[in-house]
Amino acid sequence: MRCPFCNSENLPSRQFCWACGKRLPRCAQCGFINEPDASYCGGCGISLAAGAEDVALAPSLLQSTAAPAQQPPAVPAAGAGPVPVTTLAAQSMEGERRQITVMFCDLVGSTSLSNALDPEDLREVIRAYQATATASIERHAGFIARYMGDGILVYFGYPAASDDDAERAVRTGLDVVAEVSRLRPLPELQILARVGIATGLAVVGDRIGSGMAMEEAVVGRTPNLAARLQGLAEPGGVVISRETRNLVADLFHCRDLGERSLKGFDEPVEVCSVLGERIVDNRFKAIRPSYKRVPLIARERELEQLQAAWQSARDGSRQVVMVRGAPGVGKSRLAEALRDSAAAQDHVVLHYYCAQRFQNTALFPITNQIRESAELKKSDSPDTCLDKLEQLFESSSAEAGGDPSQTVPYLASLLSIPLGNRYPPVLVTPEKQRERVFQLLAAKLTSLARDQAVLILFEDLHWIDPTSLQLLQQLIGRIVELPVLLLMTSRLEFDPPWEALPNLTTIELPHLDRDDSLQIIASITGGKALPPAIVQQILAKSDGMPLFVEEITKSVLESNLLQELADRFELTGPLPSFAVPSSLHDSLMARLDRLDSAKKVAQIGAAIGRQFSLDLLTAVSSLSETELRPAIQRLINSDLVECQESEGEQICIFKHALLQDAAHATMLRQTRQHLHGKIAIELEKRANSGVDTSPEVLAHHFALARMPEKTIFYRQQAGILANSRAAYTEATHHFRSAIELLSQLPKSTTRNQLELEIRLYLGLSLSATRGYAAPEVEDTYQRARELSHILADSVDLFPVIRGLCTFYLVRGQLATASELAEQCVRLSERSQIPAHLIEGHTALGYTRFFMGNTQPAKAALERSVQIYRQHQGQELDYPTSQDPAISDLSLLALISWMQGQDMESRRCSSEAIALAVQLKRPFNLAYARCFAAMFHNMRHEPESALSQAEQAIEVSMHYGFDIWVAAGSLHAGIAKAALGEMELDGSMFGQAISGEATSSETIQAGELVQARLAAWQAAGARLNRSFFLAGLAEVRWHYGQLQEALAAVDQAIDHAAQHRERFYDAVLFRLRGELQAEIGGALAEQAEADLLHAIEVAHGQGARMLELEAHASLHEWGLRHGHPGSQREAFQSLYQELAPICAETIPIRKAGRLLEQAVPQS
Repeated sequence: MRCPFCNSENLPSRQFCWACGKRLPRCAQCGFINEPDASYCGGCGISLAAGAEDVALAPSLLQSTAAPAQQPPAVPAAGAGPVPVTTLAAQSMEGERRQITVMFCDLVGSTSLSNALDPEDLREVIRAYQATATASIERHAGFIARYMGDGILVYFGYPAASDDDAERAVRTGLDVVAEVSRLRPLPELQILARVGIATGLAVVGDRIGSGMAMEEAVVGRTPNLAARLQGLAEPGGVVISRETRNLVADLFHCRDLGERSLKGFDEPVEVCSVLGERIVDNRFKAIRPSYKRVPLIARERELEQLQAAWQSARDGSRQVVMVRGAPGVGKSRLAEALRDSAAAQDHVVLHYYCAQRFQNTALFPITNQIRESAELKKSDSPDTCLDKLEQLFESSSAEAGGDPSQTVPYLASLLSIPLGNRYPPVLVTPEKQRERVFQLLAAKLTSLARDQAVLILFEDLHWIDPTSLQLLQQLIGRIVELPVLLLMTSRLEFDPPWEALPNLTTIELPHLDRDDSLQIIASITGGKALPPAIVQQILAKSDGMPLFVEEITKSVLESNLLQELADRFELTGPLPSFAVPSSLHDSLMARLDRLDSAKKVAQIGAAIGRQFSLDLLTAVSSLSETELRPAIQRLINSDLVECQESEGEQICIFKHALLQDAAHATMLRQTRQHLHGKIAIELEKRANSGVDTSPEVLAHHFALARMPEKTIFYRQQAGILANSRAAYTEATHHFRSAIELLSQLPKSTTRNQLELEIRLYLGLSLSATRGYAAPEVEDTYQRARELSHILADSVDLFPVIRGLCTFYLVRGQLATASELAEQCVRLSERSQIPAHLIEGHTALGYTRFFMGNTQPAKAALERSVQIYRQHQGQELDYPTSQDPAISDLSLLALISWMQGQDMESRRCSSEAIALAVQLKRPFNLAYARCFAAMFHNMRHEPESALSQAEQAIEVSMHYGFDIWVAAGSLHAGIAKAALGEMELDGSMFGQAISGEATSSETIQAGELVQARLAAWQAAGARLNRSFFLAGLAEVRWHYGQLQEALAAVDQAIDHAAQHRERFYDAVLFRLRGELQAEIGGALAEQAEADLLHAIEVAHGQGARMLELEAHASLHEWGLRHGHPGSQREAFQSLYQELAPICAETIPIRKAGRLLEQAVPQS
């Protein structure tokens, strides 16, 4: 620390210059040494108008009344007028919600001392204790909030945060108890202190009291916990909370004290005792001891560059590498990877790091590295420290003729180690002293490099002090011929002063892409899948920054949000917005605190959103654009936001989502509520004027403004908009959020009507994502039915009955579904609403079809299509997720095929797909293609079936249509087996089975059908199960598993009987007869009865094509057993009827071949 009066170097803790005796004009806010006549601090912009003499006093010595002074805004943009200094600063006077580390220090046995000592002696003891503790606290930049008798309350992280707040707090605590233990305030009297430290959220900064009694209050659990922990500490001891322990990691020796019950705390608290500070040669490993558990992702090329540079350095060619990147992008992690890869090689590492708090402390990284290399301890005597320095710089002394007096005094002076009588004092100018230190360090490096390669790691150059930067420049010039790799890291804002150097490599680390971030998440979860919503939030909040991905994921796993299962994690409740992880909070807040008065603008911007316009900011902040522009420029210069022009408007975007979160989280709840109310009202006003504004954004702001009625309205609008875009998952979230808020409205008919309306929309979105038969779909429609009865004649029952009809249909409760379908038709005929008439006949057609009544089903579906075309049905709104004409045509294709109308069936299927493509709604497309896959599988056209199924799966997986992923996968497995291809692409169908990508290249067709059939049933779906079981039987047959195939058919027949699902009975009995004939033995005798029954069922249903297939199987059985059977003539007649209109179909060709064969004589 340089004195501005005489240019002498001073210790960071000095109040007065050692050379001239003048008070150092240190800023009370940030510690920056200013020019004697400065008006504003060069480090933080605080006003120094009170005079250097006052400013130099620490806040604690001003009776703890000093508050952050009002600060000027950033330099105005070109052409901007003057900005009133107090306008923004005045808005920053209220309290803040922030993470802080609180230290509570207490004098041990003060009550006993008060009884034993004269009051004046006691006064001297307490003053000596307070002065000693205060010196230690100020040395580590703590903020003394209050003296409480013999207790001292100290904050770290307020009024300005730093990324080492917890570390400094613990170091201060150790320093305090050590220094106090050395005191002898009275002869033969030793006193001891004890310290408690806790980290957590608190509200801090509210001013209480007045005049000289004013102080900065802190409210919350954290200060109370620190006070209780102090009571647990032994005399001369330091006890810290688990949160603090997590932040300091392995920088200190700690002993776990387990969980302790503390007065005023409901739950036991985990606590640790701090035994001392570790001597660490690798700060990165100490702060992040578990870093190796997360592999280095997407940095292979950069690591190869470093390894190549290291090899060149080992070969004798000096290399300089600068690694640049944003905070959290992985600069230190990459450097550590190089150290790990070089660990087995003979070399030495010199590790220097710069720190934000010491960027105005001359040679801080140098002095710190010397202390660590020499293993200097606070408890070492001056002579011990000198011994260690002599040993460390022994080679340099040898070069000076073996005289340590030419080396050690300069280094001791640099480190403020008293020389005593051991060495003469250094009586040279500060410039000469600095030059000599530079020479000694260069000589030390040269000496090391003679025997082995040297890796110099210089981290965080953006915080380097000017003197160290000058030394570094000289060092680069002196190591040209040495086997040295100088690896430096910095943020992007650092502009190196040196020109292009030989063998200089600059590496700029990019953000990770989505896949790379997912790899980090998977490595932390051990490969277990997180819920997609959690993953999405992690990706959104982390912005591709490896450190952010890692810390957010760990924070989520350590929360109570998830339940760990064998192969995945599941949410235990609704997903809240993520809080900023405590491990990242201090570093993010440090960046915000450096903004001074512009911080308020950052908070308002953060409330608006990740991006905000200057126009909207002006409207809601009550500040003029002239006032705001300098603050915005300050945000840009601080690399917090970037700005761009969009349609003549200036848009600001936070560079990281976590910065926005941190800025927003600092505001008190009432302040946030008021601000979000202003934003919401302004946005609503603009929306009403025609400005395009998302209802989701309006709902967000009204919710945070605690305005439930408005929130419900815009949540509903956001859900409707999401439904129209096939974003059914998002729609479900909006509708559920709206329903949850309804309880905040008074009970009324209006509230019931609103809930009914929202539940009907929710039923649609749930049906699309969870499946028509999911339990939550039933709950939604049953509640809607209850509301309908409550509201009686004031509402239209049709949407409710239609929703329940679909639910019971897919559940396989066909009798109930049929009754509801008939009710739908009656309601629609009464209302004559076209959309209801269409949907009513669709519902009736579906229930009739699956119950085996194909002709009435066809009539109902054709009536629905007719009304649809008469009323331009594609423009109507329906109470179902899919377009009814697509549903009708898809099912008409199946019926027409079953009835032997080939051309009609193909026309219906093609029209259904064409309409789905035309309407451009993904759910319609998934629906149409799944039914088309079923259609082609029925027709024995596996290539076409597989193509349609794969397209259905692709769109369904993209949009989250679980029901169509399941159905499409079943159809694909059946088609593949029919093609004789027993294996499917694992990249698609593995995910279709488990919901996750699989490393397996192939999936067995049987495995796929079995798994999806189980999932289909687990989701509550029973409809069409007879068809899928028949498909499974055919797959098993292709595998040669005849008994398993027969079991599947038996299961399908039982299901059809139980659920009255009769549409596929003819196929089921035909299949069973064929399998019995194939197995032979006693079963072969039963085959004929089943085949005859299949013919009878098909004939009764008018399913002429299915009847033909059953006849073909019976005829084939007769050929095998030497007699044509009694049905040959009927077979021949049916063939002749269908052959002209179905000539190119598989069943007709097969029937023709069979009829041509001669019947063997028995």
